[in-house]
Amino acid sequence: MMILLWLVGCRYSVVDVQRRMYERRLDNRMERLGEDHPKTLDTMNSLAIAYEQSGQFAKAESLYLEAYQRSLSVLGAEHPDTVIGLENLSFFYEDREQFTEAEPLNRRLYEVYLRHLGPEHPETIFILHNLAYLNELLEDYTEAESLYQDALVKHRQVYGDNHVETIEVMANLGDLQNFLGKYDQAIETYLQQRKALLVLYGKDSAEVLWIHSRLAMVYAEQGRYSDAEQEYTFLLDPTHRGILSPREQLRLRSNLALVYKNQGRFDRWLSQTELIVEISKEVLEEDDYAVYIVQNNLAHVYLAEKRYEDAEQVVLKALQQSRQSLGVNASPTMSLLETLGEIYSVQRRHDQAIAIRQELYEHAKTIYGIGHPDTIRLANNLATVLFEHDQVDQAETLLLESVEAIGQLWGDSTSINQAYTLLSNLVGVYHHKEKWDKMLASMRLQLEGEEEFLRANLFGAEETLRGVTAIIRESADFVYYAALEVYPSEFQYQSARLAMETSLRRKGRIMQSQVQMLASNQQSALHQERILDLQQLRRQEAGLVQNSDPNDLLKTQQQLRRLRDQIQKVEQELSFQHKDLYSLLQPPMIEDVIRAMPEESLFLDFVLYDNDEETIGVFALNKQGEIKSARIDSVDSLQKQLQVFRQTRSATFGKMLYQKLIASIVPDLSRYQYLFISPDGPLSLIPFEILEDPNGEMVIDKIKVSYQSTGRDLVGLPKNSMFLATFFVS
Repeated sequence: MMILLWLVGCRYSVVDVQRRMYERRLDNRMERLGEDHPKTLDTMNSLAIAYEQSGQFAKAESLYLEAYQRSLSVLGAEHPDTVIGLENLSFFYEDREQFTEAEPLNRRLYEVYLRHLGPEHPETIFILHNLAYLNELLEDYTEAESLYQDALVKHRQVYGDNHVETIEVMANLGDLQNFLGKYDQAIETYLQQRKALLVLYGKDSAEVLWIHSRLAMVYAEQGRYSDAEQEYTFLLDPTHRGILSPREQLRLRSNLALVYKNQGRFDRWLSQTELIVEISKEVLEEDDYAVYIVQNNLAHVYLAEKRYEDAEQVVLKALQQSRQSLGVNASPTMSLLETLGEIYSVQRRHDQAIAIRQELYEHAKTIYGIGHPDTIRLANNLATVLFEHDQVDQAETLLLESVEAIGQLWGDSTSINQAYTLLSNLVGVYHHKEKWDKMLASMRLQLEGEEEFLRANLFGAEETLRGVTAIIRESADFVYYAALEVYPSEFQYQSARLAMETSLRRKGRIMQSQVQMLASNQQSALHQERILDLQQLRRQEAGLVQNSDPNDLLKTQQQLRRLRDQIQKVEQELSFQHKDLYSLLQPPMIEDVIRAMPEESLFLDFVLYDNDEETIGVFALNKQGEIKSARIDSVDSLQKQLQVFRQTRSATFGKMLYQKLIASIVPDLSRYQYLFISPDGPLSLIPFEILEDPNGEMVIDKIKVSYQSTGRDLVGLPKNSMFLATFFVS
């Protein structure tokens, strides 16, 4: 009874008692045995553990370090007590999420275990797996993937395929491969994991269902919608209701609805979404965010089906409940408001659309701040509807405010898509108001930003690359159109220069990147490996930019800086090995082309652009840096003339084409000795060298002609081979 009363009345926890005991013991042993005695060092480690358990982390770190360093000095790196100290210090840093400090210690620990315990000892392979995990946390994904693969081999050798430790390594490796966009490899790893889990737990276990869920998501990301549908259908089988929570079932049904949407099966998309709404009413509380998310999804289905009244009715009802249950600034309330703005906008109910989007923008400024990606997106939406409603001055003010707030748009900012739209809208406003100098400056900033976007996605997944291609082509079309048909004469040089720089950077570039990837197969194994490293780093950069956490932009900015440092290092290494790849990674400026051109030479760069109808234009650059531009003709009109010329080789049509394609921009070819031509569209099949001037002289009789796929080819062409083979010489 006395002991019980003493424990009840004690002011100290067990941890405090242990800490005080070890403090007294350490003082005693330091006095009797000295600082470097093994028993003193052992007590230091014990006291460090007690400090850590009581939350005195600074004291714990200091003592862990001292114990390890003294053991290292007195006992040596391989002594068991030193290794224990190393292990304690490593896992202390890992538990404190100080991964930069933990990783080298963990690596040192692995090397010690490898020497003394061997590669297949359970402790060794545990540390190997942990080392892979630390490298993943430090975003060294190449090293992490390699270590996970090594760990998986060792786990299979020691434990077999169906052991829980082996399965855990498979899970980490599969998730990393999925994150890196290596979908085929991720699927293979997940399938191996599922096979092992089936043996351990059976097909209807929670563990196996989790793997089916991962597979479904990867299939959907890869565009394998039939496979994804099959997985989701299996997961939603009635026999699994007792295993999966109602909330998890709703999530799976929502993902299945998106699969139907992406398949274009709108009837199934609608029926599945309506079912989700009904289930959510039964299993979710009224103040659950998911209630309003599924109702918002239903409104989007109705919107896609052009059932505007149904969409509006769903949103208004959900909006009223959300404001009451969650508040006006809750994210579901904001999302519902945004959907309501879309509904009003597509119906051209401009006043209501403007009011809704203005309300959203003000809410976002209050909640997130003016430079937040969500605020920028809402500013773009509001500016668009203001512009469409002829409130151009208000749109301009709003866009300029957002440009100022977003700061360095394409550097550390992660809101690339929003910034792209922001600048595109601003260019449109300046075009409308004929503020040519500001329009030109905004276009240049937009193009520089897109260049970063292109570089980040040039080696990315096919689906991502298609999206990038669409953005790049659309903006290039507008730059060519503006230079050839919009800008007044006083801005002719600046606009033509910008357009020609755009062509140099973009014409055929994505195709060239694919050719370079194929060419890399002929290079050394090391070269191929570094190309793959670059692809992987670029995928990571694109994923980070497009899927960043808007609530932690500082962390994302730091991650981007580290990634871009790694990218720059790999690009520099590759540039020394492969000059063609260097020219791809570092697209040239006009000055680079001028330096590469011989004296008395002219470069004609033909471009195809789309502005209501496909059109051909041309830019001319000479050695003196003079740039001229001209709109040639619509593609339809030119095609008809080219067809007659190809069939008949008629001198009349040859002269007409000469006048249209060459004389319209360079009336006198006699001042030049060399002509470089980069054709585009239907002009790629025309032999320019046999076109005749008004005097009946063929181009080839007056000048040496060379064809280039793009101006970048001039920069990469060796000087001593410039006039060999590449030219048709008279």
